[in-house]
Amino acid sequence: GAANTFVLPLGCEPGRGRFLLLREDLDALDLNALHDLVFHDGKNLVRLRNLVAVRGAAVTPGYRGDDRCCHWIDVADRRLLLEALPIDKAYNVRSSASGYFSATLNAGVAWTWSQMVSDLWSTIGTSSTRLGTYPGLPFTPDGTPEGFTFYGAYALQALAFVLERLSCALRLDPITDTFSIVQMGATDTDLDRKLATHDRDREWD
Repeated sequence: GAANTFVLPLGCEPGRGRFLLLREDLDALDLNALHDLVFHDGKNLVRLRNLVAVRGAAVTPGYRGDDRCCHWIDVADRRLLLEALPIDKAYNVRSSASGYFSATLNAGVAWTWSQMVSDLWSTIGTSSTRLGTYPGLPFTPDGTPEGFTFYGAYALQALAFVLERLSCALRLDPITDTFSIVQMGATDTDLDRKLATHDRDREWD
């Protein structure tokens, strides 16, 4: 809950952060636009791209409209803007023990797992301001998905539900501002390398 932080979870829940700035700097921002957030410690620089301002409030005393008054501002990544996109669809819902309702098929053929995830992805949108290009699943699931109904639902929640069934999750890289799908529990060689470097630094300290 401290200022000048940003927490980025896996999944469809947006990453959120809070930072401090002066009123005059807040007034200079277009709060309807997306903005980059840069953390800089004097040596290292990290840029989180395309964040949306959520809310803000004054945290130091001052007269009304004081330009030097300090404000905190809450921000979120652009998954926040995708939460309300609707979906009204179902996938491979059985009409009998041997068949499916035609309206829930993919041009008369049962949806595969990857096709269903791709369709949900496209429903949310493949533009650069939505999810971007569908990256595919990180593995080929067994079997045929059945009984997925998302009538009157939200597309991002539907995507999260299906990915969870596959032990996968949506992942946003805020540095490159790109989405991917990762398999939960899979080996993360990049993280292992960074942890090994961190352990060596601790030993030196």
